[in-house]
Amino acid sequence: MDGKIELESVPQGTFAERIRAGGAGIPAFYTPVGLGTVLAQGKEVRRFGDREYILEQAIKGDLEHVPPQLNQGDSRGAEDGRGYRH
Repeated sequence: MDGKIELESVPQGTFAERIRAGGAGIPAFYTPVGLGTVLAQGKEVRRFGDREYILEQAIKGDLEHVPPQLNQGDSRGAEDGRGYRH
């Protein structure tokens, strides 16, 4: 790591859908939101019918929250005591 971070501007609804898609195992989806703006630069655009859409990549988290009543942890203690597994 070189101490830099990457910042991406994403419409709120698209951000929520990227997270939902990642959790559902969907790698990417098309949306018309942001088409023709700086947000679409460098992204794949495809036409379906008479409309164009931008391909958005899903976001897959590396941390999940499991309510304590459902969490059993594992033999390695991969649960941190607050309901989060890594």
